[in-house]
Amino acid sequence: GDEEKAGADDKKRTKRRLVPTAEVVGVLRRRGADIVATIAEDKAPEGARKRSNNARSNSVLAIPMDRRFPRCRLLTRRADALAGQRLVVRITRWPAHSKHPEARVVRALGKYG
Repeated sequence: GDEEKAGADDKKRTKRRLVPTAEVVGVLRRRGADIVATIAEDKAPEGARKRSNNARSNSVLAIPMDRRFPRCRLLTRRADALAGQRLVVRITRWPAHSKHPEARVVRALGKYG
């Protein structure tokens, strides 16, 4: 009986001392989540968005239906055509200096409302 107790106590002590640790050295591929969103309504009339070579001017803000996800910056030239539709978007990257991640349109689901 005493030997069994001693053996059990040794196992408990060993488990307490050993703490599994790891270090992430890189991400091979990030899985992008598909998010259902709509394009935010602007005060400017349709077609009034500026178009140029600057990527910022070809972007619109997409508001996800699920509030757990952040608002996304959609880089698209089809913003006027996609306005008023439910969209499936996928986050592609999140620049360190940006408040919103960049996303692309996977597909349009149709009119909302």
